[in-house]
Amino acid sequence: MYKKNPIALKAEFDNYQEQIKDLKKRNKEMQTQISEGGGSELVDSLRWALIQMEGEMQSLRKRNEQLLAEYKSQKTVISEGITTGLVYRVQIGAYVFHEMKAAPVDGNDFVAERADGFNKYMIGMFRTYDECNEFKGELVTLGIENPWIVPYIDGVRVTIDEANTYLREQGSTANFMNN
Repeated sequence: MYKKNPIALKAEFDNYQEQIKDLKKRNKEMQTQISEGGGSELVDSLRWALIQMEGEMQSLRKRNEQLLAEYKSQKTVISEGITTGLVYRVQIGAYVFHEMKAAPVDGNDFVAERADGFNKYMIGMFRTYDECNEFKGELVTLGIENPWIVPYIDGVRVTIDEANTYLREQGSTANFMNN
């Protein structure tokens, strides 16, 4: 939740700081009362609560730093035009000796890449496997032979197993690709 909304983490962090200030104030007030008439067990319980809150605040500070670092890296990825998360494309060909000379400029809907000794050409970009599979079916209907679906995570081509693992880690059970 905080990864998507680091501002909520900061608000919660500020709230804990206010609680700590209040507890310190109450602690001073109680110490004054105790010095006038006893009650050391109350002071001990308040000190314990204060220690716990300070520990939790320290933990939130570290988490806030992590989330800010993740946010900055995510912002960089987005500004460089890389689609974040899992997306599916349809590969329409992989050629060793043929390179498209009149290919459109790489963009979101057409990608040409050189990998593993092949010139690979992909079209489309879909967030779900089912949408991509439907598009692949349309390409077959148009006469493109043997197109196949390839997943990308944060702009990096991955295997089907890696895509399925990513979906599981994200908590999604829908749209798993079949091996």
